[in-house]
Amino acid sequence: MDCRASSCPMYQECVEQAGAWRCAAAGAESACASAPCHNGTCVGRDHTYFCQCAPGSTGRLCELDIDECARSPKICNNGVCVNVPGSYQCYCRPGYTGDSCEQDIDECLSSPCKNGGTCLNLENNYECTCMEGFEGKDCSVNIDECSTSPCAAGSTCVDGVAAYTCVCRDGLTGARCEQDIDDCESAPCLHGGRCVDLVNGYSCECAGTGYGGVQCELDIDECAPQPCQHGGTCLDALNDYRCTCHPGYTGTVPSIMPNHYVNLAIA
Repeated sequence: MDCRASSCPMYQECVEQAGAWRCAAAGAESACASAPCHNGTCVGRDHTYFCQCAPGSTGRLCELDIDECARSPKICNNGVCVNVPGSYQCYCRPGYTGDSCEQDIDECLSSPCKNGGTCLNLENNYECTCMEGFEGKDCSVNIDECSTSPCAAGSTCVDGVAAYTCVCRDGLTGARCEQDIDDCESAPCLHGGRCVDLVNGYSCECAGTGYGGVQCELDIDECAPQPCQHGGTCLDALNDYRCTCHPGYTGTVPSIMPNHYVNLAIA
């Protein structure tokens, strides 16, 4: 069936389209037949037409592109507006997102601050407030408290978190190994010997005590050098000795001969 074999009501006409036909208001279809609307829909009315423009187009024939960027300069908020046919495109500044660049990207969402640091969101940036003992952009650097060499006298410093520990050399003590251990405190020198404190040690001065050795623990044998002469017997005493002389001798070191009487002939 075609338009010639059919009939339409009064004031309508038969219109063929894509191998089919339909009735339309007389003159309406013929007015839109040339597709006069560029970016819109043609609507026929009483032998004439008008164009219903698609969003982003204007003009009688929808032939003009609306420049949304010029019409609304702040439409992209925190970005640059670029006009495209029938619409616009926002290119956001770093740190912003969204169709109109209206959303501030929260750089703290990724938890960039390490070791318990507190994150403060900024425009296209963030700032970390670090816990004590840490530093750096993201608080990832452990501050080396040993860098100032706090341990005295060459002792070893062991770095910790916001702290340090000193491993003291022998003979030293204190948080910073600043104190010399008094090795004389235990009175190691015997028999009245004088103790002299050293670093990690002591020295005993035994002079005048009659004793010797590291701790004045040895009685000095004053008889060792054999001080008694002429066969006298030496008796060791504390810091002293005594000689027992053979008959005919006397003195501390028996060296004095007794009196001898000699008869002399007188001529």
